[in-house]
Amino acid sequence: MSTEPWAYQVFEQKGTVLEFLPESRLTYSLFFPRPDLQDIPEHYFFMTYELTERDGSSSLLVRQEDPRPSPPNKSSGGDAGPDVFSYLKELVEVKMP
Repeated sequence: MSTEPWAYQVFEQKGTVLEFLPESRLTYSLFFPRPDLQDIPEHYFFMTYELTERDGSSSLLVRQEDPRPSPPNKSSGGDAGPDVFSYLKELVEVKMP
């Protein structure tokens, strides 16, 4: 469980590591609170990170499985926040030799 500041409020994120294979795979569940969601298993989403190497190149696959209902008056597209994947792409492609 972590406590994160957001919109000048503090909320808890809860989850469980479901699978961990060092240097290759991580899967976890996470409850990302919203006012319209109860903390029940059906409202957790799942993240998987898989790292593979082939012919001297590394690949990272990131998969999100999100069975949660979309918030009212919002299209699906995730929760607002920093574009983590853009930052990761820049770090890997530009800042690493």
